[in-house]
Formats: sequence, structure tokens, C-alpha cells
Amino acid sequence: MLIHTASEGISFAKAMETAAAEFYEDMAASFEEIRALALANAEENRRFARNIQRVYQEVITDAIEGSYCFQLETANYELPVTGSATRGAHDAIQQAIAVEGVMIRFYSDARDQADTLMADIPRAFGVIVRKRKQRQGELKDLSSGQAGK
Repeated sequence: MLIHTASEGISFAKAMETAAAEFYEDMAASFEEIRALALANAEENRRFARNIQRVYQEVITDAIEGSYCFQLETANYELPVTGSATRGAHDAIQQAIAVEGVMIRFYSDARDQADTLMADIPRAFGVIVRKRKQRQGELKDLSSGQAGK
């Protein structure tokens, strides 16, 4: 599906956040050693979704709602969120790193495309990119400590 409008972009971002939150909740249920981190990440994903919706509602107008501000193909941002419970914690962390990479790429692309048409939504997406890069770094550090387990 090709995303064109602000409404479509926001809906897709919220769906991605929900899928990622569920992925982290599954990780938490499967791996006690990373439970606290996975639950914290799931809660942060849900906060991201709420914040995106809040920012969108604050700035939405009919002009923005119907305007073409994105040219994003959803197939390019499919999250690798299946099967984490069947492998070990190290593999689940590697999968989380990949999930974060897809999310960073989506929010970066969406931010860049909408930047000239809007201010608030690209700014919110930029904050999410920064936080996700930090999260991805923390996961990589954790993965280094989990190698071979």
C-alpha cells in the first residue's frame, strides 16, 4: 500500500508502534533475563503511538488531512516481529535490533518527506528517531553481553 496523506502516515505509524509493542511484550513473556527492558520498550512504543496521535490531532486541518505529504510504500517497512519466542534471548535481541532499524528508517523517511509541509509531525517523528537510535544502541550493547548464551 502506498501512503500519501498525513492520515495514512499517522495510521501506519500507530500500527507499527502497536506491532512493535506486542513484539516486546512477547519477548518479555519469553525471556526473564530481558523482561524489564522489553516491557519498558513496549510501554515506550505505546507512548510513541499516543504522542503521534496527540500531535496529529493538534495540527490537523482538512488541508493537511487530504494533502499528499508522503510517498511511502508500506511493504518497505514490514517489521520482522514473528518467531522471537522460539529462539534464545540473544536471537530475540538481534530481532529487536532489526525491528528498531525498520522503525528508524520509516520515521526518518516520513520526517524528511513531510518536513516542508508541516512542522509538528516531522518534529515528533524526529524525536522518535533519536530515541529509537538510542534504544537500538542499548540493544546492541546488550546483544554483545548476550553473545553465546
